[in-house]
Amino acid sequence: MAAWHIGIATRMSEHFLMLLTLQLEREQQNPIREGFEALVGSYRPAKDDRGLVLAPVRGDGGLDGLYTRTKTQLRPNAFGGMDFTADQDTLLFDKGGLYTTELPRDGDMAAHCRAEPATCGTYALKGGWFSANRIERVEVEDGFGRVTRSGEAFSRTKEGLTIGGDTYIAVPPFADGHCFDGTWNHTFGSSGAMGSVGGTHSLALTPDGRFTREGGVGFSSTGGSMDGGTVVAGHSRRPVRSGRYTVSGYRLTLADEAGGTEALSLFAPDRGSDKLLVIGGANYLRQGR
Repeated sequence: MAAWHIGIATRMSEHFLMLLTLQLEREQQNPIREGFEALVGSYRPAKDDRGLVLAPVRGDGGLDGLYTRTKTQLRPNAFGGMDFTADQDTLLFDKGGLYTTELPRDGDMAAHCRAEPATCGTYALKGGWFSANRIERVEVEDGFGRVTRSGEAFSRTKEGLTIGGDTYIAVPPFADGHCFDGTWNHTFGSSGAMGSVGGTHSLALTPDGRFTREGGVGFSSTGGSMDGGTVVAGHSRRPVRSGRYTVSGYRLTLADEAGGTEALSLFAPDRGSDKLLVIGGANYLRQGR
């Protein structure tokens, strides 16, 4: 059995919503939780109440652009082993006081924060415009619309800024119409005593605005056995896609020859180098030079 309890307090009353679940299949849990989150988000204790709106107030804002840091960690995987990960922790600010931890695919932060509020928040710099020494943030905690308020030390550095104990590097956007020349690979893998999975996604970009995208995944499993005897193995290849690409700011748009279009977030964490591109949140390393 699982239970979620949500309380909503107003000046005049208190309201409580609860969801109890019994013997749910694992694949049913997320859709049911999302439905309950939507119900809570639409609940209005009074007629003049409005839903969650991330609205900066007067005095909020002061930063503009993307800042990133590399975050590494070891974490357990599903195969009984440990995975080493290196991800890019991102903060995208607008001058008006909004920020997001995920780059909007279409470049519109306000629309992104309305659709994905759990990745967004508001911020204010304290201590003066140029001498700010503290940043206060209001961020959405979960799909129910609960918010967390926090304050941390803040300082500007030569290449970016420091929030709390973390240093972020400023990342400029690409110019509209920017073109690349090369092939970038995203490689991933996970292994342990009970099996493994791994694969590579490849993206080739040419100066004339064309792309080719392909990839494959392989896996093996011991079926829960610890003696190392493989009982299941397989491999699948991703269909090759090709077409034209366009770059605008922090956005890469792929238009394939079948008529499909896909917009992905894009930035280069290392200033002045495209050796590493972060595309759709995944690290792509350039082949060769």
